[in-house]
Amino acid sequence: MHLIHPALVHFSVAFLVTGGLLEAAGILMRRQGWEQAGAVLLMAGTLFLAPTVVAGFLAQNSVAGFNGGGAEVNLHERFGLVLLGLFAALTLWKGWNRGRLPADHKPLYAVLVLAGVLLTMVTAWIGGHLVYGYGIGVTSG
Repeated sequence: MHLIHPALVHFSVAFLVTGGLLEAAGILMRRQGWEQAGAVLLMAGTLFLAPTVVAGFLAQNSVAGFNGGGAEVNLHERFGLVLLGLFAALTLWKGWNRGRLPADHKPLYAVLVLAGVLLTMVTAWIGGHLVYGYGIGVTSG
């Protein structure tokens, strides 16, 4: 069961980071093509994020006791939930406006997307540290 989370997480991270950077750059540089392409990737990342978070909970419950990293596991878990809430809220905000935000909302939306991208990268780094630093999910407990 613990192998599903790493299989999904790479899609979430790739789509959220690439899509978020592309959409924010498109908004801030007024490149509609970039904004649209980024929006598609960001939506894909958000859709992958829900099963990734669920798989993370299942992985945590299926991995036998591990040496160290408990605080980092909890932080990784919390950040994942914050990411899910943030990107779900951004998706709902944009959806409420039928995919087209008013021009005066776009700068705030872009800043929030960039904050989500940064948090995605931090969360991914913590997850990588759990695997490569503590061997969680790859070594016997």
